[in-house]
Amino acid sequence: FDCVKQSGAKSVGITGTKGKTTTSSLLAATLKNAGIDVRLCGNIGLPMLDTLEGITKNTVFVVELSSFQLAELSQSPDVAIITNLFRDHTDYHGNLEEYWEAKHNIMKHMDESGTVIFNPEFEVILHWLAESPAKQLQIDPQENVDMTKAKLIGDHNKLNFLMVRAAAELFGVDRMSIANTLHSFEPVRHRLQPVRTVN
Repeated sequence: FDCVKQSGAKSVGITGTKGKTTTSSLLAATLKNAGIDVRLCGNIGLPMLDTLEGITKNTVFVVELSSFQLAELSQSPDVAIITNLFRDHTDYHGNLEEYWEAKHNIMKHMDESGTVIFNPEFEVILHWLAESPAKQLQIDPQENVDMTKAKLIGDHNKLNFLMVRAAAELFGVDRMSIANTLHSFEPVRHRLQPVRTVN
């Protein structure tokens, strides 16, 4: 994160109990299709340090961040996406509060130049934002989105898409381009997929 800041590039961190990988992958594809130099890295399998070569101030890092990584993080990305927060990983973190506090690090170190994209249905995020100078960008979970042309299955992926759209618009990508990427996006392997049609 220090190297990214020094270069003038931007970073988008994505966390949540579920949906991190799909949201990160879809956002990276959306930015790439818009002609932006994007680096997809982090918990998705590629360390940030391995993606630094040739970056400019126009590069955008899309970084999937797990609670294990966030627990050690002492700074926040320029844009944070928090997909959701459920009970998980208490075996590692000790209890639910410690798990959520690790997630909190994605935005805890933001100033007024930072932006947090979130689903307002998760109240703990609202408590964090009440004490944060960062800009707030909430999705509308009830918004009707036509997912019929997309290969992504399930209502949860509609929410992931709404977060991707909000982030992509921050980087000047228009809604038509965002929708086009949604329709052409190949879902991440080993997620929900059609297997067989019966009757």
